[in-house]
Amino acid sequence: MAQRDTERFSMLGGTWTDPPASVTGTVDARTRAVRSGQWSSWLRLDGDSG
Repeated sequence: MAQRDTERFSMLGGTWTDPPASVTGTVDARTRAVRSGQWSSWLRLDGDSG
């Protein structure tokens, strides 16, 4: 599949295989730039308490 250009975005989503599971710790993520291949710093994600 060929690489496609996209507009900038600022959204990250995650899913769990066990929907009723409760996160008791923290969730951190990082992203990788396509052009440079460089990884971002770790980002603490806000949870959705539902």
